[in-house]
Amino acid sequence: MIATILYQGIDAMYVNVLPYLWGLGVAFSVMLIFAMSCVFYRLKSIFLSSGLLLVTGICWVVLMNG
Repeated sequence: MIATILYQGIDAMYVNVLPYLWGLGVAFSVMLIFAMSCVFYRLKSIFLSSGLLLVTGICWVVLMNG
């Protein structure tokens, strides 16, 4: 009985918390990749920065539609 209530509570917590954690992770990785692309841009490597942004965009679309 108690185990069932506890399990339901944990399950509900995961359902509520996971989207936020997922969103934070995605936002952090996008910021990181954006910063890296800015660094590449500063190094006059426009090809690398645009390629990185393109890959990021594709991954973003795939994840959002996933």
